[in-house]
Amino acid sequence: MEWKMLSGVTFIILLAGDVIQPGAMAKSVAQTRPDPCALLTLEGAERIGGLPMTRTPMEGVFSRYQCSYQQKDGKAFEHASITFTLGGGHSKQDDEENWTNLKKGSTARGQTMDTKGLAGIGDEAFITRKKDPMSFQTILYVRKGGYHFILDAQDLKQEPVEALKEIGKKIAASL
Repeated sequence: MEWKMLSGVTFIILLAGDVIQPGAMAKSVAQTRPDPCALLTLEGAERIGGLPMTRTPMEGVFSRYQCSYQQKDGKAFEHASITFTLGGGHSKQDDEENWTNLKKGSTARGQTMDTKGLAGIGDEAFITRKKDPMSFQTILYVRKGGYHFILDAQDLKQEPVEALKEIGKKIAASL
C-alpha cells in the first residue's frame, strides 16, 4: 500500500468520518464523486467571506474531497479562510454511520449545535460555532442523500451564517 508523506508524517486522512486510503478505493470514489471546487466556487467563497478570496491549491487525495479559499492579499494575522469538505458517496450504512459520527464529533470540542433556520438545506443540517481569543469559526454541516459536506468559515470580518446557508442550500441542491 502506498502512503502520502506531508510534513514528514505518514497518515490516513479522516474527513467527516471517512477513511480515505490511496489506491483502488480512493480511485473508485473519485470517479463518481463531484468535484468539490465545482460545488464551492470562488464566487461562493467570496459571498461567504465578504471579501476577495483566492483558491488554495490542493494536491493528491485532498483535491478529491476538499476545496479551500483564503483571504486574498491578507496582511499579517489576517487569514480568513473558507474550506469545503465533501464526504460520503459510499454504502448507505457507511454514510449513515459517518454522518452520526460527524454530529457527535462536531459538538465534542465544546461547540454548540444550532439547527434553527436550516430547514430546506439538504436532508439535515446544523451549524456549530467556536470563538476563542485567537480565532473564530462557524461551520455548516449538511447531509444530502448519500453525501455530507462541511462549509468551514474561519476568521471572517463579518458573520457568515446567512451566506453559509445560502451557499449550502445551492450546493445541496446540486448533489
